[in-house]
Amino acid sequence: MKVEAARNISNNAFMSPLSAKKKAYIIDNAHAFSKEVANTLLKTLEEPPSDTHFFLITDRFEKVLPTIRSRCINIRFSSLTNSEVQQILAGLEIESDIMDIICEQASGSVSYAQFLLENMKETGRFSPDKDKNTLYVEIYSLDTKEKIKAYCSSMFAYMLIKYKETGNETILEFSNYLLEILRRLEYNVSLDIFRMDLYIKTVDVLCEKS
Repeated sequence: MKVEAARNISNNAFMSPLSAKKKAYIIDNAHAFSKEVANTLLKTLEEPPSDTHFFLITDRFEKVLPTIRSRCINIRFSSLTNSEVQQILAGLEIESDIMDIICEQASGSVSYAQFLLENMKETGRFSPDKDKNTLYVEIYSLDTKEKIKAYCSSMFAYMLIKYKETGNETILEFSNYLLEILRRLEYNVSLDIFRMDLYIKTVDVLCEKS
């Protein structure tokens, strides 16, 4: 959220609703507030109008600024099951194998499942039929953990389909490597080292041996 948007919310919050008895602001990704945004919202959150309610949503409560947390009531919701996420995304035209992988990686979050699907579309469905230079550029364009996760999830889905078709043990080995990458990304890692390792392994296992 930008500071200007936060100012607009603070100003409009004190205006009475026109047609309803109450009004509500639903603000996602509260953990991403900058200090400037938080400071702009503090007084409004501390003493909101009686007819106005704020709902700040986050899946990373520990990263929400302490000044924001201290002015809110924390209500925890359990994660959705994989099948529940699938039901919500059922209208999308996604192969069942890929949907299974996405829902598994989303850890019960529909918004994160949608994020992974969108990034898969941006990077394209992975295919080993690329020269090394193209693959290098593609992998090094993944400048965040989220993009690497989406890319590896796309590769894993592709490899799963290929393994079912061919039974190639090299593909199975690489699939296990991708699962390990997705686990390691939960920790603090150097993205430069990570991308280099991913590139070398991809070239070695897929581009030269498959």
